Amino acid sequence: MTNASSSIFGSQDTIDGYTVAVDSRYGDLDDYLAFTAVAKPGQWFQGQVPERVLTGSGASTTPVMIRSKYAEIVYFLNAERDSAGAILDADGNGLPDAVSLYRRVLLIRPDLNLTSGAVNLPAAGTAWQTGMAAAHQQCDLSIRRGLNNNGTYNNTIIANSLEDLSKPHNRFAHVRVPVGTLVGSGSDITSMPILALDQPVDLLLNADATSSLPVRPDSTSTDPTTLTSPVTDAVVLERRWSGFLRQEFVLSGDRTSEDVVVTNCRGLDIQILDPTATSILTSTPMVVSPNDVAYREAIHDASDSANGGFVDLAYPLLAGGPLRGCGEMKVTNNISNAGDAALSNATEFGFVKSVFAGTNISPGAPTTFPLTAQINNYSSSLLRSGKLVINSSNIVLFQPTFDTFTSHYERDGFFQDNRSGAGTTWRTSTPVTGEDLAADGLDNDGANGADDEDERETLPPFTIRPEAIKISIRLENPTTRQVMQSSLIKD
Repeated sequence: MTNASSSIFGSQDTIDGYTVAVDSRYGDLDDYLAFTAVAKPGQWFQGQVPERVLTGSGASTTPVMIRSKYAEIVYFLNAERDSAGAILDADGNGLPDAVSLYRRVLLIRPDLNLTSGAVNLPAAGTAWQTGMAAAHQQCDLSIRRGLNNNGTYNNTIIANSLEDLSKPHNRFAHVRVPVGTLVGSGSDITSMPILALDQPVDLLLNADATSSLPVRPDSTSTDPTTLTSPVTDAVVLERRWSGFLRQEFVLSGDRTSEDVVVTNCRGLDIQILDPTATSILTSTPMVVSPNDVAYREAIHDASDSANGGFVDLAYPLLAGGPLRGCGEMKVTNNISNAGDAALSNATEFGFVKSVFAGTNISPGAPTTFPLTAQINNYSSSLLRSGKLVINSSNIVLFQPTFDTFTSHYERDGFFQDNRSGAGTTWRTSTPVTGEDLAADGLDNDGANGADDEDERETLPPFTIRPEAIKISIRLENPTTRQVMQSSLIKD
């Protein structure tokens, strides 16, 4: 979802002779911010853990306050839900009636691990997406599951150190998708770590093909909402693991609302400065940026352009973005959809190729948007991070993030298989020949010297260091219906 989604797919009305996007007060709802922080002198982070964690024995759940100089901190939005967990949407517009901004401050205290290497907490649950949620309900501690010798998760719970948090699989609400859920069958493979997210809001999930824009054609899957089988379209879709954080990770019961920062949110938008993103001057004249609803149309009426601006990661590929996704929205040089002209030449396609676009900008890359999910249509780093996975020309996982990442996976003794560039997965069988080739001191591929980038199993999703990020929070006064937005830019 993006700031443009509610305007593109939301309901419209005519007021005083003008067509009004009545849901446009909603912004980006599914962004997520996570980082480690050092407390100011004399202002250490505080949180609670069950007494049993401090004593190292027994089963007392009495909360005890602890402190730490370091913390894992996360910010995210989540919707108000009914007793069955369904998002409240009384007006049926496909958007949640009430959204709050949440923050978890998880203290980094590896000293709380016992000699066994784990903290004294009940074993993690077996559910791959929510097995750690119960532990996170009990304590404000940065914790993770342990790993077995073959790289699979076990049910022990371990307190993280700063070094542990450099590895994505150890972070709050990070999970690995079993291969059967990822592609429909198989064993001894999982995805690389991703966030435990729900499916998207109904505004995107239920958007159907119509004869006029705005439009987002529906999936050809017989059950596009399922979480257990892949969507069959050979395109980028926001069907699985691209909505709100699973509600199990929001504090509940006696701790309800302890993690709430502010209510009545209408957006949390986190954007990155892309020095090569293109804003377009149309013949009108009007300047249209990649964040504007009309960007897709403006591409066909460009009289001039300028580079640089804040954008959503992988903005051309987002089904809820101004370009309305890649492939599914028929943005090709061969097909026009519902009267919308296609990207007809290399110049037009060049407008949507930039360092944080997620598209392939290397020599030999396609000059038009693809009809199918071919490997060379997308950036190599996004695929090799495991945040984009292609199976049989279908996108089965798409969760673009910016991550400082780690080189740990190049020397961990496990085989993170880049599947010939089709999206890295994690092999959980016994070690196989070919793991950690980028750390063995040999020139295994016979090119570019020993342990070069091409021998790596993984890469960060985006390899360019951003010059700045922009964080915007949008609030609505439910009584007056006034909307206020504040933005912070940090370089």
